[in-house]
Amino acid sequence: MKTTEYLNCMRCIVKLHESMLKVVCRRYDLSNTQAAVISFLCNNPDKNTAAQISQLRMLSKGNISTAVDGLVEKGLMDRQTDTYDRRSLRLCLLPAAEPIVRDVRQVFDDLFAELTDGFTRAELRQFHALTLRLEDNAYVAMRRRKRHG
Repeated sequence: MKTTEYLNCMRCIVKLHESMLKVVCRRYDLSNTQAAVISFLCNNPDKNTAAQISQLRMLSKGNISTAVDGLVEKGLMDRQTDTYDRRSLRLCLLPAAEPIVRDVRQVFDDLFAELTDGFTRAELRQFHALTLRLEDNAYVAMRRRKRHG
C-alpha cells in the first residue's frame, strides 16, 4: 500500500467517525470537541485528565478546557481533585451523561461493524494486533522526532 493510500484510508475512517458523531452532537447540542471528550472518557476511564485527553486525542489543551467547561455547565461532567495529587483534576462523567455515553458507544459499535464488514475472526485478531503495532510505532516515532527537533 502506498503511503498516500494509507493516509487517505486513515483520514476516511476519521471523517466517517466524525460524521457519525455529528448525529450525537446535534441530538444533545454538543460541540465536536465535547463529544470527543465524552467519547474518550467513556472508552478510557483510567485516562481522565485534560492533559491525557489532549495528548492521546491530539487536541489542544485550550480546546479540551473549553469543551470541559461547557460539559460542566451542562451538568454532564464534574472535576474532582485527585486524592494522591491535589494539583491534578480528574474529569468524571455524571449520570446525566449516560444517554450520551450509550449513543457514543453505539457509534463506535456501528463504526467498527461497518469498517470490518466481511472480516473473519482471524482477520479481526490480526487487524487488532497490527493496529496496536502501528500505534506503538507512531508514538515511538513522534517521541523520537520531538527529541531531535
